[in-house]
Amino acid sequence: MRQEPDFFGDRELVLVYIAKRLREALRLEKLLTDSGVDYLVEPDHYSGGLIFRSERIGAFFYVPPETEEEARRLLTQGGYRPHEPLRGPGFATGIVTMLLTKVFCAMVHWVASCWSGSSGFNSRSTS
Repeated sequence: MRQEPDFFGDRELVLVYIAKRLREALRLEKLLTDSGVDYLVEPDHYSGGLIFRSERIGAFFYVPPETEEEARRLLTQGGYRPHEPLRGPGFATGIVTMLLTKVFCAMVHWVASCWSGSSGFNSRSTS
């Protein structure tokens, strides 16, 4: 059941899902409420896009640690892919992917500037 932050007090909550669309968030709220799982949902920022990254707002779903396993099982059974924290090998892969994306974007920008002649790469001296 959807709860306010005060309901959980000072307890540390676990992020189990980030809904990117309102319809998705509403369906997930119904799934968790119908199953009797206490959860907190709050809007927050996340980065989206692979090449053209942008900051977006989504609905972040949190549950207490003692119901995390049940919530993840419900999400999976409902066809959702639960949020996985960035740590371990996956974290390293995420950082490498981000860095490679930034390098790729810088290279594309450099090539585009070379083609336009702004860097002097295509300009030939005829002296």
